[in-house]
Amino acid sequence: MNERLYVAGEFYGIQKYVLGITAAGGGQAKRLRARSFVVQALEQIVVEELRALGSSELIMAGGGQFVLALENSQAAQPRLLEFRRELQERLFKELGGELSFNLGWSDSIEQARHARELERRRPWAEYMTGPNGWAHERMRLGNIYPPCDICGKRRETVTWSSDGPPESVCERCNSDRSIGTQIPHVQGVELAEHDSDIQLLGRGLRFRHASSGAAVGDGGRALHRYVPVQDDRKTLLTFEEIAAKAEGDELLGILKADVDSFGRLIAKHTKEGTLDALERVSKDLDGFFSITLQRAISENAEWKYIYTVFSGGDDLLLVGPWSVMLDFAATVESMFSSGPGRQYGLSLSAAVSFMPPRIPIRHGVHRAETDLKQAKGGSKNHCATLGGVWDWEDFRRILGKGRQLVKWWTCGVKKALLRRLYHIAASAEPGAQLWAWELGRNFPPRNSPHDELRLFREWGDRVLANWEAGTMNETRAALLYALTATRMIRSKDERRGR
Repeated sequence: MNERLYVAGEFYGIQKYVLGITAAGGGQAKRLRARSFVVQALEQIVVEELRALGSSELIMAGGGQFVLALENSQAAQPRLLEFRRELQERLFKELGGELSFNLGWSDSIEQARHARELERRRPWAEYMTGPNGWAHERMRLGNIYPPCDICGKRRETVTWSSDGPPESVCERCNSDRSIGTQIPHVQGVELAEHDSDIQLLGRGLRFRHASSGAAVGDGGRALHRYVPVQDDRKTLLTFEEIAAKAEGDELLGILKADVDSFGRLIAKHTKEGTLDALERVSKDLDGFFSITLQRAISENAEWKYIYTVFSGGDDLLLVGPWSVMLDFAATVESMFSSGPGRQYGLSLSAAVSFMPPRIPIRHGVHRAETDLKQAKGGSKNHCATLGGVWDWEDFRRILGKGRQLVKWWTCGVKKALLRRLYHIAASAEPGAQLWAWELGRNFPPRNSPHDELRLFREWGDRVLANWEAGTMNETRAALLYALTATRMIRSKDERRGR
């Protein structure tokens, strides 16, 4: 018998759960923050309970997944079977099946992860079956009328009225609201038998507030997920308020990124048996996303309006003003490539999508996911945004060109001209003649006395001279950036017709 039994676990459907709210509006940021916290807390609870089964070693954890090694014994596997069944029951009753949990084990990490994959194909099997077959009574949806205004999956029990229009919500969403209100002041969370702030899976959790000065105790976990707050340092900014901080158009930018080929690296270390190296790379990657990046956001005024939905393991999902998120995407890649990327030979792919702030955030995330697949579908190590997929050097060059176009607009270049140039660059038809016509009729003269206008003319000449060089996609993306950054938004009173 192998002395070690490897256990691989995961919470499956994290993004669907975190984003699975039907309502948008001012309270959306608070609800997302609460659900993101719940996932982090659940991982902490499950790992601690598994480690309590016997002598154990945590090999890797983060992003809702973990691998640990237990001391193997005749009682180990029956105890794991009972743990999986009992945990699925607690989780189903707590969250109504919105977030599932899979657990597999074997005498090697590779086989344990494979067993976990098999469990993913039979969700809730332990809970939905019994000695006599299917437990049909557990498959029936109870009475949810009238449904919760937020999730639409449970019966309303509480009515809110303080955050805007009245909303009737279920107990779970009411708990999310309470958590979301407290989280901006929390620096850590720990399991607690007494004096707990909230209950989750029947376990008490105690918050450690930043103002208390108390350190997070043994078994606790620091919360590094930054959220932007008002000047009072207490009230969470809404997504509308975050979008209003953008340059030009009031749009949110959704940044989704993850490490390329990380699964292949895990398989390599698992096959070679270099578990210490696997533990180290897992810890370093999780530390980069959950600590290093979060510290960079919280300590730099340039990034203070970035909202963390989740950041840990080997990926992240952030929301912020669209113009800020483009710059931050380049910063993330630079920090990663000079840190764990260089150390372990890894690269990062990302996508940034834009969306209005008053619709459910999941729509923007879905688009970012689709774009990220394109960024990872070829050579990887790319960023998908502004209507294209770019390697990181090209992406930074596009941002620089876009900012330069904005500067020229402030110096007198007409917005209508930028718009016409964009349509020429985006046209499927050869547009060199149209561009040349604009150069002759609407660009500043080559001998303009204004330095910036003369530079704008030189740029237009270079674009035409290099028309066949394959750079028009970059020109189109830079013009799209400039048009979005110079789109003037009317005041709210004007939009209401006052």
